[in-house]
Amino acid sequence: LSVSALATNMRVRGGGAYYMLSRSLGVEAGAAVGIPLFLAQAISIAFYIAGFSEAVVALAPALDPRWVGLATLVGLGLLATFSADFTLRTQYGVMVLVVLSLASIFAGAAPESAAGVQTLPRLGFWPVLAVYFPAVTGILAGVSLSGELARPSRALPLGTLAAVGVSYLIYLALALFINHLSIASDVLIGDTMLIQKLARVGLFVLLGLWAASLSSAVGCLLSAPRTLQALANDRVVPLLLGKPYGRFREPRLASALTVGIAAAGVYWGSLDVIAPVLTMFYLTTYGLLNLSAGLEELMANPSWRPTFRVPAVVALAGFGACVAIMLMINAGAALVAFGCVLAVYWIMERRAMRARWGDMRLGVVMFALRKGLHRLAAQPLGGRNWRPNLLVLSGAPSRRWHLIEVAHAISRNRSLMTVASIIPEANWTADRAESLRKSMLVYLEKARVEAHVRIQPGEDHWAGIRDLIRAYGFGPLVPNTILLGAPAKADSGAPLARLTRLIAASHRNLLIVKDEGGEADDEAPVPTRLDVWWRGRPRNVAFMLAVACMVRRRSGRRADLRL
Repeated sequence: LSVSALATNMRVRGGGAYYMLSRSLGVEAGAAVGIPLFLAQAISIAFYIAGFSEAVVALAPALDPRWVGLATLVGLGLLATFSADFTLRTQYGVMVLVVLSLASIFAGAAPESAAGVQTLPRLGFWPVLAVYFPAVTGILAGVSLSGELARPSRALPLGTLAAVGVSYLIYLALALFINHLSIASDVLIGDTMLIQKLARVGLFVLLGLWAASLSSAVGCLLSAPRTLQALANDRVVPLLLGKPYGRFREPRLASALTVGIAAAGVYWGSLDVIAPVLTMFYLTTYGLLNLSAGLEELMANPSWRPTFRVPAVVALAGFGACVAIMLMINAGAALVAFGCVLAVYWIMERRAMRARWGDMRLGVVMFALRKGLHRLAAQPLGGRNWRPNLLVLSGAPSRRWHLIEVAHAISRNRSLMTVASIIPEANWTADRAESLRKSMLVYLEKARVEAHVRIQPGEDHWAGIRDLIRAYGFGPLVPNTILLGAPAKADSGAPLARLTRLIAASHRNLLIVKDEGGEADDEAPVPTRLDVWWRGRPRNVAFMLAVACMVRRRSGRRADLRL
């Protein structure tokens, strides 16, 4: 359902699940899932080839299953690499064989004897599911071949939902049919070829098994290189791996790498050990697809306009179910998968890649910010959670850096801080204000000071400050502390007094910092006394003492406080 919603909201190109996740959650999250997904798809080929080899060796015991598997892999790899179009057309023949095998099964009857029944080790539900799960990950087959579809936004929802629905009905019908035959449980557990024995024509079941195994292998041989090609096109992996060849622009280098990984799996033979980790990679992909669709529906961004809609609660429940199943199947393998995904994400973050497209991450921030602002407006902060929200009237940072230094000593990048500059209204333009704002931000970032920047026009300096104090802020997030420098001019007393009355009437705190002049120097003497002026209100003295302690701690020297 989530895949259908995502596919109908965007033009899905090659890469399938990676493409949709990278365009929704960002290239970092897409790569963190796309690279493990490619490896899982490549190694899954070995599972399907192994199933085919076992069926062949059952008829010709003299053959070595490894060499049968490697020969089959080479043949399928050449076919998929040089003629993907012809390979896709062979699926019609596969479907005919699968239909014949199913018809033969439902026309059969219970076998007369249980000869050849083996004693197999008893396992719990979750360990068996971990080994079995990679064989039923065909839900991504169509998605991974999205680049080959003429109308993926229509074909993906229709094909994916139809395939899942038909598969579910077939599995359910098989379970009910076998239950109707009343076959002993020991036979069901121990006889791995029971279905062939009960079919009307056992050969059809064998042909259907071969066809289904090879079809699944071909699906991964086509989808894994295209996942890698999409990663290369986005510069996640070397661009050479995604280089197209031939008239149909096949990713032959990516196909060769896929065949090499699958060949190692076929030669190794026993893949049950890594099967749980592959299962985790698939479940991680499914979970993030659900999370992406759920968040998009929850935030309802203007860009989210799918023709197939899924309720947010359904998609988010799918994400939670994927995480829960991962932990239930094998918590250790889940942690390994999480570690791989987080490692790739960290590497991509360090590379600081710039995507050519937008994603939902800023939308998630805006959604959380909107919810948080409404919560703050309805329930103001108490004394326990109060923090100084500083408005620093410093102008250009390089001119009055000591004001920003004092403000930073108070906030320590743990509260909101705005550095403001007043410019004459006659000289104000939007472009000039934006240019000045960006240059101030760069200056502050180099000094590792986290602060916003505000450029305020005014008829004169004091009028601009008054307008800024009255109007600046958003909802409940307004500056509660104003920090400015002591005026140097003698005629500034009256404007400063009026400004002080305005700040007091607005129930804000006021800090006035006097600069004695001279360059900042670690060896320069600092005052040994800090005076705290108390207005007789508990909150005022608590605030002033906190500020004095912060400044004293910042200076690194002891100073006496005088109340």
